[in-house]
Amino acid sequence: MRPRDYFRASQAALEGHSKEARENLIVEAFGAWMAGYGGSKTFNDFLQHLGLGEKTTKPRSSKEANLAYARRIMERDRARTI
Repeated sequence: MRPRDYFRASQAALEGHSKEARENLIVEAFGAWMAGYGGSKTFNDFLQHLGLGEKTTKPRSSKEANLAYARRIMERDRARTI
């Protein structure tokens, strides 16, 4: 079984399970990456390819957007406490 197929099968079997199981898969992925199965990808790219990478969120683009978001939160909080 190719490493990619193994990791995908393992991930499907462990989906929703413990953080420790996910960390074990990442350790195994590192071994496969070091053995050259990641090709020219960085380790993070290899983890993303296997579906083991961290989900990232985009930061807010501007100070104005952050302030508008904070105002909406404060307005909701005020409306809830009244």
